[in-house]
Amino acid sequence: KSGVAIVARLGRLPPGAMPVDVVLNIYDLIQQTPICCGFFHTGVEVMGQEWSFAGGSGVYSCTPRSAPDGRFRQSIVLGSIPSSTAVTSAVDRLRSEFHGDAYSLIFRNCNDFSSALSKELLGRDIPGYVNRLARLGRIWPIRLC
Repeated sequence: KSGVAIVARLGRLPPGAMPVDVVLNIYDLIQQTPICCGFFHTGVEVMGQEWSFAGGSGVYSCTPRSAPDGRFRQSIVLGSIPSSTAVTSAVDRLRSEFHGDAYSLIFRNCNDFSSALSKELLGRDIPGYVNRLARLGRIWPIRLC
């Protein structure tokens, strides 16, 4: 793993460094009900820029908490990194895996990208409930999406 992920996991920053929060922004894609297990869009916010993934465009950035086609639900601080410069490197490494043609609602979606970016930056995953529907779809015997 990168030095940034190791530093973030151990909770130590270089002397004089100001930690930068890594925030998961979660959006409702449909009206959620108690029966529904969650149909969410996510993006990872660092220093006023939110990174996400969509079909056609691939990896993109937008103004935090303003993703199209979703209603902002909540933000979760996932952890901190020593500086925002690590984000550009991490996003560049993930672009080839998350290009616009690779999008699949079940097998490679925005939540998978948020998970991968969180692992790159912090060495840990996003909360499991966020991508629960896709995980259930992956074990379903019929593969249509």
